Amino acid sequence: MTESKFRQNELFRGDTQNSSKNACVGDNGGRYDLFDYALGYFDATLILLRAAQQPGAIVDTLVYPACYSYRHNLELFMKWLVNEMGLALSDEEMKAAKVHDLTKNWERAQAGFRKLPARLAKPEELDLMGLAIKCVHEIDPNGETFRFSDDRKDRQHLKEWSLINLTVLLGYIEKTVEVMKDWQYRLDSYREELRT
Repeated sequence: MTESKFRQNELFRGDTQNSSKNACVGDNGGRYDLFDYALGYFDATLILLRAAQQPGAIVDTLVYPACYSYRHNLELFMKWLVNEMGLALSDEEMKAAKVHDLTKNWERAQAGFRKLPARLAKPEELDLMGLAIKCVHEIDPNGETFRFSDDRKDRQHLKEWSLINLTVLLGYIEKTVEVMKDWQYRLDSYREELRT
């Protein structure tokens, strides 16, 4: 048996009997970009929110992983978007801020959209995404609210909040991700136009 150049342990390893479920990570199978991973977090969010719609689902415990996954989806997408805009504009200064604050990269994305052709983002899409960023930032400004029930000083998160409806959340999230996919397509098409 040949020794693999890749690391593994008992939990994080491949399985020849269930090889269709072996997920490629690291340099194995190519490297995905932030947009791809953002969609992965979106898919995970959808799975959780759709499970929450089923009878018997315990929505009080599903809310945290669903909201965390959606917030991370937004964070990855905003970082991808800003970096792609920098490439489309040939602007080496336009790069995503390496922070968890969604508003920082949303501000950079808005600046990028002002420099790019207007057809790349419709006003209603900008409004929808702006509202999503605002709402998520208000409840989870640094990406910790839905990771832990308490902060580092043992203060309970969401003490001032009482309800989050997972059906409302599902409908809204589906709309924002359609915008993300449209922006990705339009930006890729625009960059292709620039190359020809």
